[in-house]
Amino acid sequence: QTPLRGHALGPERLRACGLSHAKVSYLLGLARSQQGGLIDVDGLGGLTDAEAVAALTAVRGLGRWTAEMFLLHQLRRSDVLPVGDVGIRRAVERGWGLDTLPAPRDVERRTAAWSPYRSYASALLWASLRPPETPAAPAR
Repeated sequence: QTPLRGHALGPERLRACGLSHAKVSYLLGLARSQQGGLIDVDGLGGLTDAEAVAALTAVRGLGRWTAEMFLLHQLRRSDVLPVGDVGIRRAVERGWGLDTLPAPRDVERRTAAWSPYRSYASALLWASLRPPETPAAPAR
């Protein structure tokens, strides 16, 4: 239902939300794909991760990263680690003490043993990039 709600808002209101022209075009295209029966957004929950990613990336403008974010945040899948995400790659670089940003296939190889809980690892890797909180000043 989410793409259809976006379609109902119309392009002007979506642009007013801060979306680029391209993103508005892709969102409206997703809504048209859903309306036309090319994709069943509500039925994605019944697919495997690979099937859901394939269905989403078949829609113009939706790439692997977007599909993986949908699986993580909307479908709440437990084994999604977006290896192409720069934040994930940066956290792996720091965590393993690497000199350069690892390639997605290297991230996949290094994190394979975390399956089937890689979504939780994703959250921890992203959290590791946040600056530490400044401790509160002692009460006087």
